[in-house]
Amino acid sequence: MALPRDLKELNKRHIKSILRQRGAMTKAEIAETTDLSVVTVNKLIRALEENSEIIEQDSSVVTGGRRAISYKINPNFQQVLVVSLQEKWKKITYSFSVYNLLGEVEFVEDMSGEDLDIHELKRNIKDHVCAFPKIACIVIGVPGIEIGGRLRAMDFPLLLNVHLRETLESEVNLPVLVETDTNAAILGYKNRPVAENNIVGLYYPERFPPGAGLFINGEILKGKNGLAGEIKHMPLGVDWDNFDFSVDKIKEHIRKMVLLTMSFYDPETIVIYTNFYFGQKDFMEELTQGLAEIYPYASLPEMVLSRKFTSDYRIGLFAFGVDYLENNLTDWRI
Repeated sequence: MALPRDLKELNKRHIKSILRQRGAMTKAEIAETTDLSVVTVNKLIRALEENSEIIEQDSSVVTGGRRAISYKINPNFQQVLVVSLQEKWKKITYSFSVYNLLGEVEFVEDMSGEDLDIHELKRNIKDHVCAFPKIACIVIGVPGIEIGGRLRAMDFPLLLNVHLRETLESEVNLPVLVETDTNAAILGYKNRPVAENNIVGLYYPERFPPGAGLFINGEILKGKNGLAGEIKHMPLGVDWDNFDFSVDKIKEHIRKMVLLTMSFYDPETIVIYTNFYFGQKDFMEELTQGLAEIYPYASLPEMVLSRKFTSDYRIGLFAFGVDYLENNLTDWRI
């Protein structure tokens, strides 16, 4: 059972979440949307405004001769630091992105990650936290899996088996989230104006095994250990240590994965993230035709070829971060 103080904080966070998603609203609109009483909304708005968490909209709505003040989220009350590790153009890189609460980028820096280890990562994160004191949460995307607090099956060997979350939280006294790159990318794709609630993303880097992100029934599917989407462990007879990362081999593997994806998840959309060039013929149409031959009686998924892995990846990490801020009451800076 929530205590009165906790209930007040939950209602305040609910109001902020609504304002972040919908934009400026009047007190009456907030009360109607949240099912809170007007009296309660008045008190919460006053507290949020005094703390600079929300601000008045520049222009107000005139209703019945009276001017109704609209309120909006203060985008820079808090910031989210996104650290994304990935392969880009056959090179290992990592980037730092600082977002305000509306998802607007305040700062971006890309760096080489070939020699990245936990010590260098700590130094860089501390520098960014000092430079942006409103950072309230750090979200790190990794091409690997965190199990039992350690990074497992990492494409960045110098971070393998590192207690990343625990190490960084003790260093900067801020909440640190660790998320798989493909999970973040498909959440970033979902944050576009798309209605589908069953989306599978297949990500094919240029020098590492592929991975999958599963957005099923409106939620990211991770599994017991976070292993959902670990394509490289599928028994398809592929030796990834000696794999020929040629266009023909990648296309062959994608064909198999599309069939498996349809069989296991029957999604509304399959997004294939890759920088491989598949030639003039429409490879997505070929995949759809292949599915139609096997499932002539089914409504087939939309096939999307995307070059936007990096942007979807970062947007998804931000979405994980702002969701954490909206749903957790702990103040780490006490």
